[in-house]
Amino acid sequence: MFDKYKEMCKKLKINFKKDFSLTLSIFLIMIIASITLFFFYSYITLCLGIMCSFLYLFTHFENLKASLKQLTNAKEIAFNGFYRYVVTLLTNGNVLYSALQMSTEYVDNVLVDDVNELIADIENDTSIEPFFKFMSNFNDESIKQMILLLYKTQEVGIINDVLDSINESMINLQDNSISNYISKEEKNIERFYMVPILLSALVMVFISLYIFSLIGEGIYV
Repeated sequence: MFDKYKEMCKKLKINFKKDFSLTLSIFLIMIIASITLFFFYSYITLCLGIMCSFLYLFTHFENLKASLKQLTNAKEIAFNGFYRYVVTLLTNGNVLYSALQMSTEYVDNVLVDDVNELIADIENDTSIEPFFKFMSNFNDESIKQMILLLYKTQEVGIINDVLDSINESMINLQDNSISNYISKEEKNIERFYMVPILLSALVMVFISLYIFSLIGEGIYV
């Protein structure tokens, strides 16, 4: 879980140490506040405070996951234009390295840093590893296969043999990326409406328990 948290912060370009320190500080403050209120009220207050503290952690982590999914999908959509441009340059006789360099002028901002990183990695490593690293920015298996096709053109120097496969994959990829984007946005909207409802229900349950505990104490006085 901790490593996944660090990886998400890295991909989202969030300072992990600052985010972790701030999140942990808020969590601890909420715990301390819950314990303090316990001495003035009842164990129900303590339970409610602890529950809200862990709920805060869960919500923060889920928000990071949602942001990463949104970023990944944006990169997958941007990949279409980037890949088309690179393939066009390859068919015109450019080698992969120069095609990638020329593409940075036209690639979408959301993907340009990753492309520049791929170019820098290729300079130092001619193996398939830089391409595997570039793949980690995407979830779509079609994109990963298309990136492998790019490596193949670098390795064997032939593009004509894979053009038909590339063009077909690009059409399917564009349709899938847009469909996935719409589906994820619909789920995000549903989650946005569900979380407040669940929180309200939990708060009402604990308030009811607290009221019943007070009534019970009044009966026995």
